[in-house]
Amino acid sequence: MSRLRLLITAIVLLAFAACGGASHTPAPHLPADTAAQLDELPCPEGVDAGLWAELRDALERALGKAVSTPPTGQANRVDDLAIADNGDGTFTLGWHYRNLGDYDQDGTVALEDIIPLAAHFQETWEAGMEDSLAAVIDGSGNGRVGIEDVTPIAQHYQTDVDHYGIEGAESSEGPWALVSEAAQSGGTGEGRLEYVETIQSPAARWHRVAAYDGEGNPGEPSNAVLRPSNEPIIYEIAPTSGYQHEECTFTAVVSGAEPLTYAWDFGGGASPNTSSQPSPTVTLSDAGEYSATLTISNSYGEASYPFTLTVNARNTWAHTWGTTATETPTGVAVADDGTVYLIGSSQHIANGALLLKYESDGSLQSARTWSQSLDYCAVDLAVGHDGSVFVVGPTKNYGPGEVSSALIVKFDANCNLQWARAWGGPWRTSGRAVAAIPGGGCFVAGERSEEAYGLDKLFVLELDSDGNLLQQKAWRPDGFVYVEAAELAPDGSLYIAGGLNNPSVTNTECLLVKYDPGLSFRWARQCGWDADDKFQALDSLGNGRILVAGSTDIFGSGTGQALLATYTPQGDLDEGWLYSSELGAVQWDSLSVVEHTLYLGGDVWNGESGVRLIAELLPDLSVQRTMGLTGGVWRPLLAHNEEKDIYIAAFIWGTSWWNWTEEVAISRTQIEGGATEPSGEIGDWDGTFVELDLEATVPEGRIDDFDPASDSADLVLMKNFPEQGLQ
Repeated sequence: MSRLRLLITAIVLLAFAACGGASHTPAPHLPADTAAQLDELPCPEGVDAGLWAELRDALERALGKAVSTPPTGQANRVDDLAIADNGDGTFTLGWHYRNLGDYDQDGTVALEDIIPLAAHFQETWEAGMEDSLAAVIDGSGNGRVGIEDVTPIAQHYQTDVDHYGIEGAESSEGPWALVSEAAQSGGTGEGRLEYVETIQSPAARWHRVAAYDGEGNPGEPSNAVLRPSNEPIIYEIAPTSGYQHEECTFTAVVSGAEPLTYAWDFGGGASPNTSSQPSPTVTLSDAGEYSATLTISNSYGEASYPFTLTVNARNTWAHTWGTTATETPTGVAVADDGTVYLIGSSQHIANGALLLKYESDGSLQSARTWSQSLDYCAVDLAVGHDGSVFVVGPTKNYGPGEVSSALIVKFDANCNLQWARAWGGPWRTSGRAVAAIPGGGCFVAGERSEEAYGLDKLFVLELDSDGNLLQQKAWRPDGFVYVEAAELAPDGSLYIAGGLNNPSVTNTECLLVKYDPGLSFRWARQCGWDADDKFQALDSLGNGRILVAGSTDIFGSGTGQALLATYTPQGDLDEGWLYSSELGAVQWDSLSVVEHTLYLGGDVWNGESGVRLIAELLPDLSVQRTMGLTGGVWRPLLAHNEEKDIYIAAFIWGTSWWNWTEEVAISRTQIEGGATEPSGEIGDWDGTFVELDLEATVPEGRIDDFDPASDSADLVLMKNFPEQGLQ
């Protein structure tokens, strides 16, 4: 079969996946002119005529989009608009073309865009080559032109750029008015099309461009650029507020002929209190309001900008929830609106699952239980952008498995049960991790055995918002798979972290698996030495890298060291570090990435005693500070909100108090060596999928009423490191 034939087949399959599979209602018919164009599309050389006719029919069903639309979304946003003063009363604007799926860059995402994909198949690109032709055709953004890049054609079919509107405004926030236009056909260059437009001495201070389709509908607006000037001008400063004793980076929007001299004075509200840097990073002082000033100057003059610097104190609290038996937390997540969800198990309700909902002020809004199954039947949760809450875990009492099944439950934002599903086979199946998908669905990852006492293999399920099973993927390596965490990256890729016990090496090694958007297997990586090593948490970084955390028993000279590593989207081990302490073995159990700061939760333990550990790391993975948590609090799990508030879920046992100790000394060493690529069979599962009729009830529990004399543990949720004791 020719390469073009493979690609055409792939686009049909992935187009069906993008539309939810054959079980969904077929897409509407194509407009008459588009259908005629599809009928007239000639059969490529080397492709069977019967197959070509079948593919055309499938494309008509899968790509039935009635009208064209302008490019929208972050991936279609022009983000490199620049402006230059020509010195003659004119200014030049420059930018590059963005229309995901339009690989031939003719202005419209169409069937013909598979042709440049075939011509540049398997070409690669790297950082610094974002405007190369390979980067244009790599619609998935994984650094390589491959079969997965047909998906953007199906997703953005008929997205159209007819021209760009050049707009001006007095403020970067608008309102915007049209200044000029540039035809899409005016772009030039051998790679990503480049546009260069000259405008006459504009009255507007700010400019941006927006793509328009043939019907005049605007698309995603670009970044805004400031009109150059010779004399120094300060337009705005951000931020003007922050939190006490935390780092804050200030930026200013200015114009003026270079070189510019900066003089910041924070009025006592920061340390250091002054700076000559264009964008200084300082540590804010105690809470209060401070009179601050920025002054810039050049050979043409000077400009000053006074502003009030408001330093706030973060809200802190801690609340417990429990029964007369032991409760154990297994996950915590924060919704877009700041609501906090906590899951766990309770022995009081026959080890049933728990879901608690807290407002950002610490008030308990809801509590639910929905099964009386095994311990840890709720092992992971994810919150979607629409407020949907997904909880997964293993269960014995429900589903098709004679030993165990994967249980997937969906709640709405108010903890009302929406649906419950079980998946598995005759032998052991365990749901271990979940990731929410835009649109209300979810991915579920876990372990499944194909025979009695067999080795567990990886499964990945895709469910839509109504609980319908869309895909069930399998990866069967030579060994026993452990799944600990799943993360959906901003580009739609799914990462799964855990361990792989390969009989050839006798020990468990760290495992990281990647699936492309559309759930096509991309790669698997393992790393480890002659000991038990495992990744236990992961998160995506803003630059496309994936951060994984875990522990190892063999790295370096001792045992029980924590592991932190970053991987590129291509599966390369970017950097890795080991963290150790003289107090005992170190382990990371959870992590949370807050912009440029990393928070990790774990413990330091010497076999007899230890402390729970919260560590704050910088982007280079160096330890900025650590906090030891003593007393009756155990197993800290972390999450954060958009305001950088940190939530710590744990269980408190034997006492109703805790202390934040002095900083725990942690040292680190860099990992030497790379990752290996384990082999495995890629395929599908034929699992049994059933709809369950579960009832969610309200469990009876005490709030902030802990009995230190009891032999049971309660759940505790803290916000922003509250001081000793319960508040």
